[in-house]
Amino acid sequence: MVLLPFFGASSVIFVRVIGSTGVAALCSLRVLSSLGLWGLLRYESLTCTAPVVLTESGWFESVRITISFGLGLHPLSLALLMAVLPVSCGVHFYSGWYLARDPHLARFMSYISLFTGSMVLLTVGTSTTVLFVGWERIRVMSYLLIAY
Repeated sequence: MVLLPFFGASSVIFVRVIGSTGVAALCSLRVLSSLGLWGLLRYESLTCTAPVVLTESGWFESVRITISFGLGLHPLSLALLMAVLPVSCGVHFYSGWYLARDPHLARFMSYISLFTGSMVLLTVGTSTTVLFVGWERIRVMSYLLIAY
């Protein structure tokens, strides 16, 4: 669910094969599939009361400091994803329709997909490091979208 918008952003490398409209459709479908996966995970969380920790590993360890990487789904993150994913899905489909004649549509859809992936990463992060990475990616993508 976290990686699907990032995979949508990487579909910009196929712009010469499928065109800008195809890239917009791929990006939008990846976000839509992430929304569907959220629905399945939401159903799973309603049947089980314990939060689901997807990944917990160390990025960097030394004698004095340990920087960990963690993704988890708990009721608050699933509630926030209920706001993030449908709105992002709507923005993707509307942007693909509205900018259909723009020659740089693929680049814009890549930026939007990276922004969506960063919001999802920020929402499901369980460690401070992941929250920081998600927040900084949102900041950079916001700058690139405003500059577009």
